[in-house]
Amino acid sequence: FSEGKHLTKTAKGSPRLPVPLHSSLMADAPKLRFVEANGLQMRIAEQGQEDASRPLVLLMHGWPESWISWRHQLTALAAAGYHAVAPDMRGYGGTQAPKEVCAYDCKNIAADMLGLLAVLQKPCYALVGHDWGAILTWYLGLLHPEAFPRLCAMSVPPFMFGLEPPVGRLGQTWGDRFYYVLYHNEYEGRYGSTWPTDPSAQTAVGIAEEEYD
Repeated sequence: FSEGKHLTKTAKGSPRLPVPLHSSLMADAPKLRFVEANGLQMRIAEQGQEDASRPLVLLMHGWPESWISWRHQLTALAAAGYHAVAPDMRGYGGTQAPKEVCAYDCKNIAADMLGLLAVLQKPCYALVGHDWGAILTWYLGLLHPEAFPRLCAMSVPPFMFGLEPPVGRLGQTWGDRFYYVLYHNEYEGRYGSTWPTDPSAQTAVGIAEEEYD
């Protein structure tokens, strides 16, 4: 998309190949760039940035997505007079992916978004999130209400912390064959456990690294 191409597919379902986008479409396409936020190289897409007075709307995608999930909303928000920004969240797309599981907690992601605001040099008018981005929206609103005064969490209601690990709570509600239970809790006694919060464990190699390395 950033190179002026998109994907197409033949009627018979053959592999999709990149074809050039018409120049008139590219004129209205979000602009991509890399920034350094919270010590992380982050890729962002933005539209409406040509006017510094425009209020900033920050868009956080879900799993397993990237900024491109917001491509239509970026254009619509810019047309409505906003500066719309959709980053690739840490670990996704063109943004760096720290190895440690504990690097993906809400505090680190909140620091990413605060760092992005510092780069953009303007306050956040509204924070919007979808899917896992919606869960983060609720938490960022709790952790930093002064930085994110307006929240729009799409598709996911508040899912706050409790005494049980999230996967265990999902299993009690939806059963053992619910999607997240089935694919994120396959090994009894290993998945569904709370990640250690001891600072000495911050560089530990976790289950995810053991499985995917």
